[in-house]
Amino acid sequence: MRIRVLVVLCLLVAVAGATGAAGQDVVKVGHLGITADAPVYIALEKGYFKERRIELKLEPFASAVPAMAPLSSGEIQVVGGGVSPTLFNAFARAFPVRVVGPRARDVEGNALDTLMVRSDLKDQVTRAADLKGRKIAINAPGSPLYYLVGKLLESEGLSMKDVEIVHMPWPDLAAAFSWAPSWSRSPRSTRRRASPRCGSAPPT
Repeated sequence: MRIRVLVVLCLLVAVAGATGAAGQDVVKVGHLGITADAPVYIALEKGYFKERRIELKLEPFASAVPAMAPLSSGEIQVVGGGVSPTLFNAFARAFPVRVVGPRARDVEGNALDTLMVRSDLKDQVTRAADLKGRKIAINAPGSPLYYLVGKLLESEGLSMKDVEIVHMPWPDLAAAFSWAPSWSRSPRSTRRRASPRCGSAPPT
């Protein structure tokens, strides 16, 4: 039984798929169109997969949540994403899915948990409490960002009931801003503008 792979970048070349033209292994990769997928895009552009006789096919997804079913059934072989209920469900049902490695990590002064706000709100949203009554975009239902945003709100006595959540795929998030976004970083960053660790979301 072939094992499908979740959250893999550097080990991607070891994944076996179908056989394509000229005896190449065909590997279908679910991608989200975000910077965490950049190593795959770069490797594809530079021909690294071709050098190893791998034919890479990219399949777009709004998040890893809807990608879990095709990953489990073998329609795709690889996808990167966060830990979510669908992953635990896959484990509970003994689906042939494995977590093989991280594809991103925190470093001092550059945390992954980042909140984006419209530039015209940068002086109004400077802490979690300022999110009350505002609209926050999360990429998909069941996304790990629900947990991150929830913990952020809890840090100042709020809950998810105090904000309005809308679902928006990653590629559409930038277009949701009427003005250029302003980045807010985690407390570990010396360039921090706003709240504690949080998920990506454009408040309105």
